Amino acid sequence: MKKIIALMMCLVLVISVMSGCNKGTENAESVELTVMMSSNEHGGGGDSEVVQKMIEMMGVNANVISAPQASYGEKLNVTLASGNLPDIVYMDEKNVNSWIDEGALLPLDDLIEKYAPNFKKVFTEDDRKTIVNPQDLRLYGVPYILRLPAMNTMGIRRDWLEALNLEAPSTIEELETVLTAFKDNAAKLNGGAPVIPMAGRLSAIYMMYGISETGDNNSWTLDENGNYISKYEHPNYRQCLETLQKFYANGLIDPEFLTRNNDDNAIYSLFNAGTAGMGYVYSTRLREITEILRQSNPDAWFDYMPPVDGIDGQKRIPGRKVLGTLGSITIAAEGKEKECMEFLDWGYSEEGDRLLNYGIEGKTYDMVDGKPVIRDEYNHGWVEIRKVGGVPTNMAYNRNLDAYNQCMFYGKDIADLDEFEKLTYKAYYENEPFIVKPIRAFSTETSLSKGTDIYAFLAEKEAKVIVGKLSVDEFFEELKTAKANGLDAMTAEMQEYWKTVK
Repeated sequence: MKKIIALMMCLVLVISVMSGCNKGTENAESVELTVMMSSNEHGGGGDSEVVQKMIEMMGVNANVISAPQASYGEKLNVTLASGNLPDIVYMDEKNVNSWIDEGALLPLDDLIEKYAPNFKKVFTEDDRKTIVNPQDLRLYGVPYILRLPAMNTMGIRRDWLEALNLEAPSTIEELETVLTAFKDNAAKLNGGAPVIPMAGRLSAIYMMYGISETGDNNSWTLDENGNYISKYEHPNYRQCLETLQKFYANGLIDPEFLTRNNDDNAIYSLFNAGTAGMGYVYSTRLREITEILRQSNPDAWFDYMPPVDGIDGQKRIPGRKVLGTLGSITIAAEGKEKECMEFLDWGYSEEGDRLLNYGIEGKTYDMVDGKPVIRDEYNHGWVEIRKVGGVPTNMAYNRNLDAYNQCMFYGKDIADLDEFEKLTYKAYYENEPFIVKPIRAFSTETSLSKGTDIYAFLAEKEAKVIVGKLSVDEFFEELKTAKANGLDAMTAEMQEYWKTVK
């Protein structure tokens, strides 16, 4: 593939040189840039008002190609295979790694030094470590930045606790007691309808054992010495697995966690219906779930809950990646690298910050006392403002926390939030001391060739243990097979990459 792309690009360059001999030197305004990005579920893509306004404000000649978010990964693969590359492409880190492996991207370090003064102001050395290519320690993209690591939280039915005269659990033992009480008192709590004591992803339980499911396929973590290891080889994994097996056998976690674990709609339907008593959810959902429950039960309250203490006494909650979508320059842009880098850098400028975070003045926001204030019809979350292309997650820029809070809290000052609006505030900001940063995901030679099969094999065996179809000891015998079939090689490669970027 690399040879094919290189040959095609050589042909393009030859034609470009011949054309240049006839036309002479073009000025910056006449350089055409081809930009590729996804469109979000609300329609904010290359043809959105904000993106078109950005092109107008920059005064560039840009042709934007976009594809729906759901099929964007496939679009990227097809584009890469064709060799007909855009000049600039926005994509996640995993896809960037694939394009690097195929020799399709330009390193940006020198270009950033020359042409990206705005980006340099907001990008730190620690940021660099999280996205630098571990093979050559170069940057191949500039990131979307959101310096708000909290995203998820634990929530609990406060009205159920009060009905049973219980407090929110703070230890694993108390957690088991509360969940058991929820199960045993279903008739009192939910009118006789079934109760699932704890629903949602099982990440919160892993965190109680010091295991953060991050890295490639959420299968990697760090041990107490900072070594990059498979979660299955974490010293506390056996104990965690035993707890999950016991909780499942005693009816304390979702009996259908296997099918619902990665289906947000299915998970939240349990909370919205009043079936689930506790769970790991997006922070914004605390308020939404409570409002839905109160339509039929005015006393319902799905409250913020601090993380349960782990076996070492530490509270932990998984955080989000601070850096997201990367803007990269492809080898098709040779000869117009300056224009491409300036295009990417504009997203971090004062003008770019204003447009991308607040939208279009006079439509989505107004200037009030020298400050951009998002209009009421656009500040209830992000759905409406994203319809016009504002606050995108499919582009690279610096996310403004003032704009974030305006959308999150409906334009209100923190002091003016009501008790339900404060649920989300607490989930974001009171969780901050407990945040565990996600670790980097790496693509290695072995993970690319064998990772899919190994991850599926171990996930299947783990699930069988939890539901009681395989013993914990039998799982560790199966783990030996996975280690021999490539997991050990993957671990060595991952650890080497981790040392390199760390």
